[in-house]
Amino acid sequence: TAPSQLTVKVEGMDDDCEGIGSLCNSGSLFSYDAGGSNDDWDWATAEREYQRALVLSPNYATAHHWYARYNLFRGRYDEAIQQVQRTLEIDLKFFRAYATLALAYEGQGDRSRAVAALEKAVPPAGRTANHWLGYMYARSGRRDEALAVAARLEKLSRERYINPQSIAVVYLGLGDQDRTMVWLEKAY
Repeated sequence: TAPSQLTVKVEGMDDDCEGIGSLCNSGSLFSYDAGGSNDDWDWATAEREYQRALVLSPNYATAHHWYARYNLFRGRYDEAIQQVQRTLEIDLKFFRAYATLALAYEGQGDRSRAVAALEKAVPPAGRTANHWLGYMYARSGRRDEALAVAARLEKLSRERYINPQSIAVVYLGLGDQDRTMVWLEKAY
């Protein structure tokens, strides 16, 4: 999703909290709002809070990832990539960081690096069931591979729960608005 299509609310940290614990335990720093605009939020304060969190806990991979996502949403792809790289230095198995890295590379127009980042994170046996990889395959012109991911996810969804949004993401990458909406409607 392009930064202009996504609004991010960032919750502040209590001044009297010890370390970053209350920030971590509050759940996600991000909540997505379909309405409004990016101009509705206090981005400068949000950035200060992320930087504060990183000072309080510099080796907390999740804080680096959240700050990477913040930079991604702001269209600051180089900074997002730097924060993801720091996240992965701390925790190589932090899958969501690879997805953020892929989206940052896509934002820079480098879809081959985006696919490579996700392929590095997803073992070959799981590649036909990973929605972000399916999305990037589609965005990089690898339509057949993207369709294989969508088909695999649809098949799996008949056997066990698969979040319908995951399937919608692949169809979004393929530019198939009808199927995207079908799966988004199933999610609600």
